Amino acid sequence: MKLRVVHIELGETRIVNVQRPTEILRETGWKKKLIITALVPTGEAPTNAILSRSEVAEWLGVHPMTIAYWCKNNRIPFQRVGKNTAYNKHKILAWLQKQNEACDRYKKKEVES
Repeated sequence: MKLRVVHIELGETRIVNVQRPTEILRETGWKKKLIITALVPTGEAPTNAILSRSEVAEWLGVHPMTIAYWCKNNRIPFQRVGKNTAYNKHKILAWLQKQNEACDRYKKKEVES
């Protein structure tokens, strides 16, 4: 998965490609004090407006069970259709954009301090 990471003290942003979030320190070379702020989609956005769990997982570069976990904990926008779960592409794009905006606001706040 690709993650957008911000170092708290340096205010530096990096995009890292890791299998697990625990690999970020090794990948960046930073000694802690970082924040994972946003996912970066690894694939091209699907053409369908309504997506399945596997389509979302492939798009975001995570395992389908990660998507299921995020749904269980209300971390990703989804809707129930009977017993199935559906994902609206436009809501997920808005969710990703909101994460990136939060990252930018955090960086600006740190620079001003």
